[in-house]
Amino acid sequence: GVMLKWLNQIGEIKICAKINSMSENHYDAERWSDSDIISLFFDSPDKLVEYAENAYLRSDSGALECLQEAAEMANPSALYRLGCICYFSHNIGVVTDAEKAEEYFKDAAELNHPLARLAYGFILCERGEYSKAYELINNTLGKLSEKDCRMQDDRQVIARANYSLAEIYLKGKKGVPKSSAKAIELFRKSAEWGYSKAYTRLGIIYKKTSESYKAWEYLEKAYELKDPEGLYQLGLLYENAGRPDVDCARMFRYAAVCGWGEGMIKWGECLYLGKGIRKDAQQAIQWFERAYENGIDGAAYYLGRCYAEGEGIIQDIDKAKDLFDEELKKRNSYYKSASE
Repeated sequence: GVMLKWLNQIGEIKICAKINSMSENHYDAERWSDSDIISLFFDSPDKLVEYAENAYLRSDSGALECLQEAAEMANPSALYRLGCICYFSHNIGVVTDAEKAEEYFKDAAELNHPLARLAYGFILCERGEYSKAYELINNTLGKLSEKDCRMQDDRQVIARANYSLAEIYLKGKKGVPKSSAKAIELFRKSAEWGYSKAYTRLGIIYKKTSESYKAWEYLEKAYELKDPEGLYQLGLLYENAGRPDVDCARMFRYAAVCGWGEGMIKWGECLYLGKGIRKDAQQAIQWFERAYENGIDGAAYYLGRCYAEGEGIIQDIDKAKDLFDEELKKRNSYYKSASE
């Protein structure tokens, strides 16, 4: 089966030598179990995983089959790597499957695979399960270094784990004392590992401090890495600094096209008012509608304004009132939850 297909790549001489050392039924490959083949050619499932990872780096889809074979033997490295393939979804044409990735990461974490503990931890953090996330990440992060990263996915896992732990410290979640200094330290580590969102978060933090000049450095780095929120935040920085409207509009457009909701609204506003770009109310309304469909705060207000003014769309005062009411309820709900 798949094992024999992979063994062919080791070299015919080695295979023949191994086969000739077997019993008189050595040509009856169907009788060999996976563990028999592992013991003959790879010594252990870990060797098979290493071999499969090399194939994965070559973008060979056969790597997936070999990893699945090793995962069935409860090999933590195989389970972790399959989680990465499902989560990051690149190189071998696997469609992103966050739910499946979480299952793999959880199983590998329960077998004490360190990188899997981090991966499962940041997924739990994103879901708001901060106590378990903190335990998994905080107890593991300091034990890993560059030498533990075999692939780019591993760097991303460490970067996101640092980022998640930073968020926990920044907000003081579930018994973890709030510490802006600790959060900044972890965001910096996340950025050093190459996570674009960490540069954006640092830019947002420093924007509100006496060292606001650092916000420019971090957000410009986020721009280089094409982080959607970073593009939006840099546009706001341009706007507040009095940069030309054309520069602000360009950043908001980048953010909108990259899918950042607030960027859609700001780009729509530029189009609607003709700020830094030729005025185009109809195109502006398309962006407001897109933001509204994504539930972005402020989108209902801007759409309501378009209906009230009847520019780029047929005037409809009743529709405008409904949208204004919707936005008002959302804001009241937000302020109420924030005060609680």
